[in-house]
Amino acid sequence: MPPTVGEASIQRTAFTATYRLMQDLSVPWLLDREPAGISTDPPPSAFGARSRWVQIAGPHLNNDWPDVRSFDIKALASFQGHIYAGIRAGWSYNRDDIALVFRYDGRTWEHVGGDGVFGSWPAGTQSRIQNLEVIGGMLYAAIGGTLTGEAEIWRFDGHEWELFGGNGHGWNEGDHDVAYSIREFGGAIYVGVHSLDFLTPPAVYRFDGRWERVAGHGEYGSWPPMAEDGTTYFQPYEMFVYRGELYLGMTSHDPRLDIWRFDGERWEQVAGNGLNDSWVIESTHRRHYLITDLLEHEGFLIATLGFWGNEPFHPIWAFDGERWAPVGNALPPQWRYNRNTNSAISWKGRLYAGIQNPWIGASLWEFDGGAWAPVMGYGRHDSWGQHEPPGGIWAYPFHGYAYTLVEHEGSLIASLGSEVVGGAQIWVFDPSGNATGMATQP
Repeated sequence: MPPTVGEASIQRTAFTATYRLMQDLSVPWLLDREPAGISTDPPPSAFGARSRWVQIAGPHLNNDWPDVRSFDIKALASFQGHIYAGIRAGWSYNRDDIALVFRYDGRTWEHVGGDGVFGSWPAGTQSRIQNLEVIGGMLYAAIGGTLTGEAEIWRFDGHEWELFGGNGHGWNEGDHDVAYSIREFGGAIYVGVHSLDFLTPPAVYRFDGRWERVAGHGEYGSWPPMAEDGTTYFQPYEMFVYRGELYLGMTSHDPRLDIWRFDGERWEQVAGNGLNDSWVIESTHRRHYLITDLLEHEGFLIATLGFWGNEPFHPIWAFDGERWAPVGNALPPQWRYNRNTNSAISWKGRLYAGIQNPWIGASLWEFDGGAWAPVMGYGRHDSWGQHEPPGGIWAYPFHGYAYTLVEHEGSLIASLGSEVVGGAQIWVFDPSGNATGMATQP
């Protein structure tokens, strides 16, 4: 039976979009901006002919998490000689979706957080681990769920968990759903929290012996619940300390991508909408705009950006304390339709970035001071992408995004995620190619 008029219109639209994408991916993408002054003569790349990636975690691999509802792993940390990973079970309201933490000793995974183990949070409550951070010899977990009041901070000494902060435990009762970011600064611990109901503005709490809200309602010169133009923030997504000040990357469903900094007494916006030569978002659509990662590389503050749309944009920028500039101005054509640059890391003298692209899936790229090149994904160095599910490049890839990058015992560790159940995976880079899965066994 021939297609209906509506079906034929959809088919023509899909063909036009596909043809345009293939055209766009065949030409370079140049920006009319002077790039950041990152060294053009970095140390040699660790990615040689013998180097390879080895998968160490995924559904039912190495005795790891059996929960097939696991979607991704944003929370990843190196602590006491082990790799720790926190699972996102999904945004569903299924109370069986438990926020879980596992640790890896180089051979097998052990369930150490969630469902009450080692004194942790019980089953039937939170559904995601958003962040893991090592502070003062303790592992801190920022967790939350889909219901108001589930945002909490727990800490772990390697043997027992302790509730450190949350709604009714130092924070406003019942206000927040997820604890997103956590960082130590000036001898205090800072936590960014948000609410899924869009009614409670995102906030930052500080613990210096007692909890105090220090941002979210104009405190200390911070953002108000709603800006004069009617736009609002959604999540205090990432924190980082750079040159003695706390930097905070925000997310929004309005077209704004902003970064704030705090000296302990006063907040100041330092990026977004062209401020200090930063990026300008030209879209007027309500989507998801994210500052996804903050880190330091060669003395610069590096910020990675995410944007759930189809408008091309430069996803990685560098800040010298006064002005922003893009990291490279001739970007790979494959980046034209990136959705997020979820994570970046400065490792062995080079900058690496994990990319999310709905057309070509997850990939990891290396910057040599002049250009970006892929080093993971598409099957490179025995990584993922060789055995995708049926549907080819135009199906939503099983490996949707490279979520978090950390260093452990000298090895580079990458976590993956997808909107497909079972997409949570962890891979380790092995420069020697000896297939042990760890460059140095813990």
